[in-house]
Amino acid sequence: MPYKSKAQMRKFFAMEAKGELPKGKAEEWAEETKDMKHLPERKGKTRLQKAKDKLKKGMSGKKR
Repeated sequence: MPYKSKAQMRKFFAMEAKGELPKGKAEEWAEETKDMKHLPERKGKTRLQKAKDKLKKGMSGKKR
């Protein structure tokens, strides 16, 4: 599974250090990542996720 962001990569290496992931798994995923230099710092939400959030926010104020 290649990394999608630098933040995700740091998180997985930290989890590996704590023992929450098997040893070598984070490095294995790093090898699968094509271009580490051009990874975004954080992955943004997709249009679908934004639309769902907007619907939830709009419906939270209404009473049935």
